Amino acid sequence: MSRPADQDTEIRDLIEASISKRKMGVDYGFDVTWQPVQAQTPQGVQNVVIYTIVLTRQSPLLGQAPLYHLAQILSPRPTPEQVDEQVADGIRQLAALHERLKRPPPAEVALANGRRG
Repeated sequence: MSRPADQDTEIRDLIEASISKRKMGVDYGFDVTWQPVQAQTPQGVQNVVIYTIVLTRQSPLLGQAPLYHLAQILSPRPTPEQVDEQVADGIRQLAALHERLKRPPPAEVALANGRRG
């Protein structure tokens, strides 16, 4: 007789595997939780399950809080493809934000803040 699946462990393993194949030397953190929400369905308003994945990585700005991305999956049991797609998108968005924050502000912004090149 097979054991029931522990979905918490299953989803965490999927997230970790998805991060591992994309991390390219960057340290990422994650957490995942689920909650019931009410949603309109063809059968009327019903409670459905939504999983929320939080991805984090260090900010390029010293002393600042980590960067984070929230991804949500509307499913009582997310598939490996759904998890992988959300993690991939989150890592792309975090990488873009990381790079954007490393750039100096445009000259007009720096001057408006009283700084000169």
